[in-house]
Amino acid sequence: MKHFLFIGLGQYHFDLKIEHYKDTRFRKLNEKWLSDEKWKIWSCDPKYYSDEDLQKIKESNWIDCFIQKNICEKWNNVPLFDEWDCTSVLAHVNYDDHEIFFESLIKKIKHDSVGHIHIDLSDHQTETMELLKDPNYASKYYDYHDGKYDVYLNRVTEEKWIEIIDRYFTYHREPVVCKKHRVKLVNVRLKK
Repeated sequence: MKHFLFIGLGQYHFDLKIEHYKDTRFRKLNEKWLSDEKWKIWSCDPKYYSDEDLQKIKESNWIDCFIQKNICEKWNNVPLFDEWDCTSVLAHVNYDDHEIFFESLIKKIKHDSVGHIHIDLSDHQTETMELLKDPNYASKYYDYHDGKYDVYLNRVTEEKWIEIIDRYFTYHREPVVCKKHRVKLVNVRLKK
């Protein structure tokens, strides 16, 4: 059995629907991991989910196991992951935890694992960075126990993310043509 980790479920992806297949991540999920019974798909997300949402996750048509913990927390009885996806997560990691995030991820993946990283550096409202000029906008970090979905943006810059990621991984950087303020890294592997 091989194991795939989808980091950061989000509240809109409990079930895969045909309209999600326009998104490369979900198309790849369907083509590679869902169609092969040798793969077990895990998802983790530390944020608050209502009982109704947790039931939807349990009944999901693509998630085999859900971990409602931060990647930085200890996970019991979880295998090392062969492949992983970290899309639209890093901009929401608590500012003081961004390096711990990668150190913790490395402890949860196999040495020869392959990953994908996509970072949305926009303000998440206007698809620009305009609202980030206000130091109070999206500046409060919400713990998953808070029961809030309010967005938090850590304001780590593209240059800083690349500097941090370069310490741990090799990767291929793909151009992002459709949206500004995005970073897309594929074939992400641990440095030897």
